[in-house]
Amino acid sequence: MKNNIWKRGFGISKVMLTILVVLITTSLIFSFLMPFTVEAATGRPNYNTRVASGSGHYLFIDDEGSVWAYGSNSFGQLGDGSRTQRDLPVKVYSHSWDGRAKSVAAGSQQSLVLLENGTVLQWGYNNLSIPIQKQVALDGNAVEIAAGADTCMAILESGNAVIWSNILNRRFIRRPDGTYLPNVKEVSVGSNDFILLRDTSGKVYSVDVSDYTARPVKREIINTVTPTLTPVPSPTETPIPTDDPDPEVTPTNTPEPTNTPEPTQTPAPVLEDLTGVVEISAGRNFGVALLSSGDVYTWGNSQNGALG
Repeated sequence: MKNNIWKRGFGISKVMLTILVVLITTSLIFSFLMPFTVEAATGRPNYNTRVASGSGHYLFIDDEGSVWAYGSNSFGQLGDGSRTQRDLPVKVYSHSWDGRAKSVAAGSQQSLVLLENGTVLQWGYNNLSIPIQKQVALDGNAVEIAAGADTCMAILESGNAVIWSNILNRRFIRRPDGTYLPNVKEVSVGSNDFILLRDTSGKVYSVDVSDYTARPVKREIINTVTPTLTPVPSPTETPIPTDDPDPEVTPTNTPEPTNTPEPTQTPAPVLEDLTGVVEISAGRNFGVALLSSGDVYTWGNSQNGALG
């Protein structure tokens, strides 16, 4: 009898144990997923990006300011100290190390993290040795970062923009006269050959990668021209010849009045700087600009209907 009671008691305990395991597992799953609350893209302050997508790898910033990553890792672009692909997110930076992460950016084989103190961290670009995270040496604190293809960029507190890659040493973006381009507000990197910048006034620049100088992007304005009209004379009456030597009334030929031509509008294209822009985005050899008026401008390579 005692043996039977013990068996029945063990059976009940096993059911309860199974339920307890399920509850614990569920709570662990939810506790793991909860940190991934991401700010919406609209209204984000200072264009800080809390989610970034590269060529097969992805970065997140959680509510604590830590960075997580998953996806391809053949170049060490995840920053976990390996080149192993991760199908689930792994924490690659903790806010307790050097402060909270503010922004993330991802390229084809590299990742960037901007900390709240203006420090920029980088990893990737490596398929030979053990990948490590390192701090990017910049001439000042950064306020924004961007990455695309193999290129990285940062805007410093001074308003100047810096560019670098795995084969390009860090250098400032300059104007054609050799001076640093000032008051840079936003940068966007598409391909290695298509890089856009926007200054605080809303003017957009493209980077000439042959010498890394910034030149204003132009847009075509169609002006209307009204041609000058030549006045049309009033119709006159012309006598009609007759055989009557003494006609009482001389018949006349009255010409039909000539209609005045309507003025025409002739397109006259004029190139001017693209200004009044509030946001830019660079793709693979094409660009998109959002104006304060709500208009959208596109230019560049229209392959696959990218220009809309």
